[in-house]
Amino acid sequence: MILAAAFVAGCSQNDELDVTPVENEGQLTIHATASDFVSSDADTRIINEGADTQFEAGDKIGIFAIRSTDNKLLVQNMPLEYAGADWTGNDNKVYYYKNTSYVAYSPYDENLSIASADNQASLQEQIKEHFTQKLEAAGNDQSIAYPSLDLMLASAEPTDIGNANTKSLSFDFKHQLALMEIEVPVKAYLDTDKNFIYAEPFTKDFTLSGNSLTMYPLSIKTEGVAGEDAKAYSLFRFLVKPEMAYTLGGELKYGAPIQLEEKTVNLETGKYMKYTINAEGAESSYTERAIAVGDYYYADGSICPGTNDGNNIIKENCIGIIFATDNVSVSNGMDGSKKYTNGKVLALENYHTDEMTSTVGASTSSYYVNWGAHEVEEGNAIDKNSIDYDAFSGKLDGYAKTMDFAFSVEAVQNVLKFGKESNKAYAAPISSTGWYMPSIGELIEVFNAFGKSSDGGTYSLTSSDFKENNVNAGNKSATLLNLRNKLVKVDGELLQEFPDSPTSSTSKNYTDRWWSTTEVGDADFPDKQTWVIELKTNGQVKVLNRDKTGAQQASIRPILAF
Repeated sequence: MILAAAFVAGCSQNDELDVTPVENEGQLTIHATASDFVSSDADTRIINEGADTQFEAGDKIGIFAIRSTDNKLLVQNMPLEYAGADWTGNDNKVYYYKNTSYVAYSPYDENLSIASADNQASLQEQIKEHFTQKLEAAGNDQSIAYPSLDLMLASAEPTDIGNANTKSLSFDFKHQLALMEIEVPVKAYLDTDKNFIYAEPFTKDFTLSGNSLTMYPLSIKTEGVAGEDAKAYSLFRFLVKPEMAYTLGGELKYGAPIQLEEKTVNLETGKYMKYTINAEGAESSYTERAIAVGDYYYADGSICPGTNDGNNIIKENCIGIIFATDNVSVSNGMDGSKKYTNGKVLALENYHTDEMTSTVGASTSSYYVNWGAHEVEEGNAIDKNSIDYDAFSGKLDGYAKTMDFAFSVEAVQNVLKFGKESNKAYAAPISSTGWYMPSIGELIEVFNAFGKSSDGGTYSLTSSDFKENNVNAGNKSATLLNLRNKLVKVDGELLQEFPDSPTSSTSKNYTDRWWSTTEVGDADFPDKQTWVIELKTNGQVKVLNRDKTGAQQASIRPILAF
């Protein structure tokens, strides 16, 4: 399996112990291949079901070089970045040194620090020990960490190709841990327009030697063309230390619980055990269905149709609700970066730490924070006096701006903690963008996605009411209640104290506001404010500007794209 194309770098022709590299006097060409995990039952390769080991642009490997004459490390954990066709993504160069061996590992870890080694074997053992410690730190939850733990090692010495001045390194990466894989029957769907396959969530309680186990969701395997007779299975993986006994078991629930037969294994390095579930009562199907606004989104990337009845909507591990499926195109704004085109998801609750209390005078689900001081960037601001609805609703760059503001805006730094350091129940799948702060257009998009008129018809914000809190109050209140009710089904939060008669003058009014990444253009005070959307149970909903600092003005409601 070819992992990478050739990597071209400068080469030293100095054969003395002085190892000062001389650039542009030859080439060192690097090739990389990888061996898959091998079955513990037979000498056959693991079937990866479309998830073969391969590098994508931006991936990195680490390189060490150790000289045999004195065991000096001439290269220490130098990253090489894959640029899509070669390993020149970060302009690092590997030079040729006489009497030197090269050790490569994947995935790259900037925290790996090795100052010295007795020999090449000692160097490789130190790399393995570092990853073993990471494996232990992850414990029994590899739902996010798995890709960063799957250590592969390779070593090589330069060989001549062509003339004497042209040398190469050929790395054959091999897995250094052992692998368990479970294949579980699932209800899966094909969104034909997007060519996107997804599965419904189900309750899965895996155990490893009696302890709760959270595995990495690898992929969905399908059998047959989507339709009445087709089947589907979800694949889950978990890495373990080799040469140790483990017992895998647990329970699945498809309406009724299914107890898994326990299996005990002791795997060698680079070996794997696959556990295929074929229990009676396990549901396996593969049909056509487009994802839709109102579907529920889960930490493992599964999706539950929002049209399911309450008994068939699983709350466990639900992290958000889908609010956009049409014309989705989310990227970080850099040329060649990955685009997320399937849908967008609203988090089930606002950002808050365990120490924070809800905002006095607002809703109990509101947690107001500062946006943070920041100089307005050219092109990001919308003038404070603008009533151009298209300018607001068309501003859909929240992800790109979140990346831009990651080190400069306090609120953005907080949103990047969501699902990690805060709100830990809502960890985002690695197949998504991760949580980010929405732009003002994306906040309008959220509201309109659940638009509902007071008489049960359809409704959305328009140029006539998006900045007017007293226009269409009944429709706006009905929209908020519609979204709130959908969130509450999976224990989400929004304006928790919604009155029975919200627009009545005798009913108490409750408020939340959500920050956006979109700044306010103001010639007199150019860096003072940011746009928010204000949400009130009485229907006084509008887009307005609020100060970035001073009194805490709004909550952070993260979104993600997948």
